Amino acid sequence: MDNGADRAEEEDRLLLWGDWLRRRGLDSLALALLEAAEPFALLGAQALYVAEPALRVFFPGEAVGRWARSLEDPTSIARLRARLAPTDEDDR
Repeated sequence: MDNGADRAEEEDRLLLWGDWLRRRGLDSLALALLEAAEPFALLGAQALYVAEPALRVFFPGEAVGRWARSLEDPTSIARLRARLAPTDEDDR
């Protein structure tokens, strides 16, 4: 898969995660955690890689690896944060 297709797949995944968090009312909490823990994102990604074999019991296939790769990429974190940030529509 080329880099453009990877980027599009990641964007779709971030949209799904953002929507899932919003529907459950967890968007504010997730946004606060992303902002507070951003300096530790790389360490979190490494922890996910180490724990991936055990976490596959609870999460399907490549999900943990995708989360880890997203944490390693500052632009992914910024896009997810933007997705979770309150919008003008939220005020209505």
